[in-house]
Amino acid sequence: MQTTTTGFTRRHVLASLPAMRAVCSLGWARERPGGQQNADSGEDQWFDRPMRWAQLTLVENDPGRFDLQEWLDYFKRVHADAACLSAGGCVAYYPTRIPLHHRSAWLEDQDPFGDLVAGCRKLGMIVVARTDPHAVHQEVHDTHPDWIAVDATGQKRRHWASPEMWVTCALGPYNFEFMTGVTREIVSLYRVDGVFSNRWSGSGMCYCRHCRENFRTYCGMDLPHTSNPHDPARRNYILWREQRLFELWSLWDAGIRKINPAASFIPNTGGGALSELDMKRAGEKAGMMVADRQARRGLMPPWANGKNAKEYRATLGRKPVVGIFSVGLVATFETSLYDEWGVRRPDFGLGDLFGARFAGRVEGPMQNSYLRIEKDSSSGLCHPVLKDLEDAGRIINGVYRVDATPLQKLPSVPLTLIPSYPDLPMEKVYPRVPRTEVPGVFLQEKGRGRVVYFPWDIDRTFWEVLCVDHGRLLRNAVDWASNEDRPVTVAGPGVLDVTVWKQQSSMTVHLVNLTNPMMMKGPFREFIPVGEQRVRVRLPAGKTASKVQLLVSGQKPGSRETGGYLEVLVPSILAHEVVAIDL
Repeated sequence: MQTTTTGFTRRHVLASLPAMRAVCSLGWARERPGGQQNADSGEDQWFDRPMRWAQLTLVENDPGRFDLQEWLDYFKRVHADAACLSAGGCVAYYPTRIPLHHRSAWLEDQDPFGDLVAGCRKLGMIVVARTDPHAVHQEVHDTHPDWIAVDATGQKRRHWASPEMWVTCALGPYNFEFMTGVTREIVSLYRVDGVFSNRWSGSGMCYCRHCRENFRTYCGMDLPHTSNPHDPARRNYILWREQRLFELWSLWDAGIRKINPAASFIPNTGGGALSELDMKRAGEKAGMMVADRQARRGLMPPWANGKNAKEYRATLGRKPVVGIFSVGLVATFETSLYDEWGVRRPDFGLGDLFGARFAGRVEGPMQNSYLRIEKDSSSGLCHPVLKDLEDAGRIINGVYRVDATPLQKLPSVPLTLIPSYPDLPMEKVYPRVPRTEVPGVFLQEKGRGRVVYFPWDIDRTFWEVLCVDHGRLLRNAVDWASNEDRPVTVAGPGVLDVTVWKQQSSMTVHLVNLTNPMMMKGPFREFIPVGEQRVRVRLPAGKTASKVQLLVSGQKPGSRETGGYLEVLVPSILAHEVVAIDL
């Protein structure tokens, strides 16, 4: 999500850049015969219809200052067919009648939210109201001090970024009573298609009297003051908090549907991590989910949004998400070595799948350690996971490794460990043990599936140092585990985010240009075009391409079809291109 500054306003616009629009549109681009039905009302739900979303987050001094028509023209120009618009919570952008619901100090007799809703409706757009209940003003603190979050020392929490405001308790009456009323008012007045709530699940642990009393009723314990997963109170807190949040989700959703049966509650469940909630249960409750990665701090590359959306696919199935991915199991390092409470298991939870047993030790950080490239003793050839590494001899190891032993003799061991040795003085930098039998990768074939397990932190190390050999090894592992030809291959200069989507009678390949010195941060300053890209798409069995076009440039590209594959030549890409194939 790109932060932009225009005049007196600062806002987050989901569709502010063509590249980001492309990422955000992927999850909606598909066909579902008959539409999704509302289980309670039988009405068609709207989740499958939008293909391009925009989010306009107002700041408090926007009323009377922002140009309404400019934004409506913008939505029309970018072909946005759904919008998430600021409505209420910490600031109300409509003439609310609810006491203590803080109106924008610039609101006067205006209704900017209502004006935006009306304008979007005229454009035929889906409209979702955005609320944010995580902070309140002094008046709320003075009237209902019990609504304010309390820290472990018993002090009420001022907002960390806006100290004139107070942080609310998400698990008490502020959300369950006050914000329930706000949500009902918004849906009643504007009959929006849904309510998206930002920061609805709290801002860390709260020790207010409501939380203390409710938790004690739940399990008879005091709230924990530790994150130690061995503490029974901590375990109960995790379960209790999750239960309260699901109760809140159900309360708001039921209240919305009572007013508008076709509408629903949409929680923000994808911030810095996937979610602290049970994603299986969340996937069952949610009609859709939104990947929320805004590059506000640390390292957040622009493709993180797409990655988040693809992860959601695991729990949402065919429900709308921003992106898609296919499931394999390529695992690394300590995967399955800890239970859901964060307690280390005596052995891998997926040991049978990996074909490995935990030997009781995690080694690292390792100063100097390598992995030896091994050829098959009978054929003299390297395993496919070593493609393009055959002549390397050895590659660098990761920083940390799990001491893992095979459950049985492995059919193939392409990598073996060269143990760590001193890195100073230079005269002593040489391997003491040139070769071992310790596997650097476990390869398993289970029925029709394949599993690759690296007992070291290849993914974390690759992210940190970007070693080409590690990148090749990860690529080869995914290819081998997938055990089928890639559905799409793109060859050409630069770095692209590639997603292929299959509809009933068509296919689309989305190509987002990430080639940029700022690609590991997010806020691009300019677009740097890339040259010719050769796109090779595997067509569905028995299908041929009847029409091929480039939707962004509007060109008819050169293409040819051979052996069940379609090869398309894309001359160049500035920000985004879509190869559309009619079957």
